[in-house]
Amino acid sequence: MTGFRTMDFEEIAAQAKNMQDHLQAMQNNLARVPVSGQDVGGLVTVTLNGAGQFLDIKISPDIVPASCAKTLRRVILEAANNANEAKEGMIRRETALMMEGLGLPGKRS
Repeated sequence: MTGFRTMDFEEIAAQAKNMQDHLQAMQNNLARVPVSGQDVGGLVTVTLNGAGQFLDIKISPDIVPASCAKTLRRVILEAANNANEAKEGMIRRETALMMEGLGLPGKRS
């Protein structure tokens, strides 16, 4: 076949490692980028980072008094970030089980 080149295992492994390094760098960069979303009426704004951690919640005084909004914001942020940590733990555990099932090294959480 013209133009077809076979690659040896070392080349494939090196390319896989390179791709993994680039993916990790991209994830690290995105983890620092804040993104926000609002409800349709603009009464609540939620800001996350690229890692899915809740950074801020703004609640309009039109729906709750400012004194209540501070407490509500704090407890929602805490609950959302606890849920995110639980999700990350689940992903780590499932990944470790998958790696173990494939006979690959992996760390159990």
